[in-house]
Amino acid sequence: MTAPVPTPGTPSQPDAAPPVRSRYEALSHELHDSVAQQLGFLALQALRVEKMLDAHPQAQTMVEEMRLVLSRVQKQVREMITGVRTTLLEVSLREALQGAVEEFSCRSSMVFDLDNRLPDGVLSPACELQVLQIVRESLANAVRHSQAAQVGIRLCLDAEGQQVDVSISDNGVGMAPTSPQPCGGHYGLLIMQERAHSIGASLSVQPARTRGSQGHPGTCVHLQVPLADTVP
Repeated sequence: MTAPVPTPGTPSQPDAAPPVRSRYEALSHELHDSVAQQLGFLALQALRVEKMLDAHPQAQTMVEEMRLVLSRVQKQVREMITGVRTTLLEVSLREALQGAVEEFSCRSSMVFDLDNRLPDGVLSPACELQVLQIVRESLANAVRHSQAAQVGIRLCLDAEGQQVDVSISDNGVGMAPTSPQPCGGHYGLLIMQERAHSIGASLSVQPARTRGSQGHPGTCVHLQVPLADTVP
């Protein structure tokens, strides 16, 4: 039987990806050209105002706090841009994870240990993307907050082969365990929870099993992805 010929103006199946890719590209450019540049302008203006307020210590302190917050937001937006661009790369999850470890190793003096025992292709592309982004956010949090010397990233199947276990552990100062609904300013944790929920997974943040340097409890982000519930 002769294969059907696509009618003019109707894209064939392999061409369905470019519109998605173009949306990611548009989002990346928008974050860079609009949000990031405006944040940069505000940070520069805050620095200028701070220098003009030498005679007003209280106002100077407030502006300095604003500048520090803007600086943190700038860094987070840059990480978002990197994360969006990561989704465009035609690489495997294994390669993307290795790339993330190398990227964060360049940002800090921490030692990152990646132990990926997950068979290739066991997760759907949608699940792989969310797992990658959760790992990236966990590494970013460790670099920003943990004061750790070492971070371990582990990926494997459970003993029954029915679930993917992902853990990101550090030996830093630790944090309070989170409930399923993070509160306060833990927006990064909330985003990770939402990512996990979107693929039918569960995510918890607890003290690491082994105490870190100087008796610090460390932090462990644990992601469990049931294979039966993965989104195609």
